[in-house]
Amino acid sequence: MIARATLWPEARVDINALPDWARRLAAVQAIVSLQENPRLGTELRERVRVGDLRGLRRVAFDEPGWNDKPRYRVVYRNEPDDTVVEIVAVIAVGRRERLTAYRAAAARLRAERRAGSSTSRTYGPKKSSSISSRSSAFGGSGA
Repeated sequence: MIARATLWPEARVDINALPDWARRLAAVQAIVSLQENPRLGTELRERVRVGDLRGLRRVAFDEPGWNDKPRYRVVYRNEPDDTVVEIVAVIAVGRRERLTAYRAAAARLRAERRAGSSTSRTYGPKKSSSISSRSSAFGGSGA
């Protein structure tokens, strides 16, 4: 079964904020690949300088032709859980440098918890946007 990828509204803003088209496209391609293999990313843990990231995963990406360690991360969670994945919920997209993507994801999860959300943003009533291999996360349509 193929999972459906959804973007938190903040994650859509993150993608649009990437410095150029090549990195935006690389982010979308990474997210689309998660639909076929939602366990592709590395499991995250609690980090002293960031916060509790347990239950989240990350996948690295960068622009085509970059030969060093990828500089960007997609931070997501599988919903309803890792064993039965229906939705890949993308929470944050950003630079690895200074733990930017991880800090954003942790802050967004804290805000979700403070709001008293008994269900996640994406599993249940839908307020996030979907992404498919035929649509772009930043406005245009894909091939």
